[in-house]
Amino acid sequence: MERVLLFILAASVDAQIRIVGPTNCSGRVEVFYSRVWGTVCDDGWDIKDVSVVCRQVGCSPPFDGPGLAFFGVGIGPIWLDDVSCSGSESSLDSCSHSTVGIHNCVHDEDAGVVCEAFQIRLSGPSNCSGRVEVYYGGTWGTVCDGSWDINDAKAVCREVGCDPAFDAPTQALFGEGTGPVWLDNVDCSGSENSLSDCPSSGFGNQSCAHSQDAGVVCEAFQIRLSGPTNCSGRVEVYYGGTWGTVCDGSWDINDAKAVCREVGCDPTFDAPTQALFGEGTGPVWLNNVDCSGSENSLSECSHNGFVNQNCLHGQDAGAVCEGRNIYLS
Repeated sequence: MERVLLFILAASVDAQIRIVGPTNCSGRVEVFYSRVWGTVCDDGWDIKDVSVVCRQVGCSPPFDGPGLAFFGVGIGPIWLDDVSCSGSESSLDSCSHSTVGIHNCVHDEDAGVVCEAFQIRLSGPSNCSGRVEVYYGGTWGTVCDGSWDINDAKAVCREVGCDPAFDAPTQALFGEGTGPVWLDNVDCSGSENSLSDCPSSGFGNQSCAHSQDAGVVCEAFQIRLSGPTNCSGRVEVYYGGTWGTVCDGSWDINDAKAVCREVGCDPTFDAPTQALFGEGTGPVWLNNVDCSGSENSLSECSHNGFVNQNCLHGQDAGAVCEGRNIYLS
């Protein structure tokens, strides 16, 4: 009987709400009741409860409702537990909940809210290529490359205004980030307009290190010949904002044909190896390129990816798209 009376009295009191966290609209939910600030337990805490809090503090719309003291443990009483809102209430104390002050929780279960969608940026050598970074709960962090693929990159490129997507590099190709690794196991279909529309394993507590930071390249690589003429020289590739070279592993006349055609210097005469036109600088972007000879661009040929090539610049590949006299000085 005493508990029921306390609940009725509590329900008639307009408790105050505040968010304690890194921003005005993201943080731990705290309730002011009986002249003392306390917290809310995350038992049953969901997006409907979050929508009420966000509306009450003037930070709609709701985005997420992290539990387990995501924004740190609070102090004082745990005032509310088993909160169950329909989502239409004007204040949290209008929602169903257990008797005020009666709970089976500790502060490690303090509930939080995020009343702002996460933001995306690319940190890299160009506006359209770089490490994917996510702003969530007031902090910039990264995305783990677990299951990261071109469909995920498509959503990111579209979101940052750099459509279409070209590649989805992994293993911190654009360097290791800082802060939390916010997301892992992102699984986009490729049609989404934002990474926030894609399923994932949720925010925080990822089992990833920054050496696994995911990236995107939202621009196709470019080709040029660096040599004695416009139509003969070392093959250089512009990828992810940086010029680099191609390793001569399996390099042959069919690969050179794609290059010559791409730079407007068809037909092809030779595919020199071992840095015949001098050693380049920057990354060795490609290795084991395998063209059929009919392609109009090197980007259409198979290769083993853009990272961690086991080549030195002494193995830079070249193309000769004109007669034999190019070898004479």
